[in-house]
Amino acid sequence: ALPELMRRFPDITCLFVGDGPLLSFLKKRAADNGVFDICVFAGTHQRMDEIYPLMDIFVLPSLREPFGLVLLEAMACGIPVVATDAGGPPDFIKSGKNGILVPPADDSGALAAAVAELIKSPAMRGELSASARKMVAHEFDVSKTVSRIEGIYRSVARASRMEGK
Repeated sequence: ALPELMRRFPDITCLFVGDGPLLSFLKKRAADNGVFDICVFAGTHQRMDEIYPLMDIFVLPSLREPFGLVLLEAMACGIPVVATDAGGPPDFIKSGKNGILVPPADDSGALAAAVAELIKSPAMRGELSASARKMVAHEFDVSKTVSRIEGIYRSVARASRMEGK
């Protein structure tokens, strides 16, 4: 999606945070696609609270994403998110309401279109961000999450006591 976005928005910069076994492949792919110069490969950061404010839009184009904690973090920081409709993100991202979901795999056109829409519409970014912040605060509040986990443990404990009788 980056070559298309770079053509439409020549001042765009893409920040990659993290590293891993695919980092060298990602850098080579960026070079092969002519977008390496607009990419910043920042490596791993322990203080993401210092990184999130640098972002205008957060994109997670995973083919498979079990949950997507980084999406919740970005949403809680008020960053509009674009993610693939794969795995866990559709459980908490309501496309067009608190983020944007696009098809997974090689549909770079849909990804580019979603990011472009957010770049062009500060109002939409603001609406998605506000809705996302509220959802994260309501649905993923620490005390509620702990209470849900305790409920699961109690349920498992009750079931094991019943089996022991």
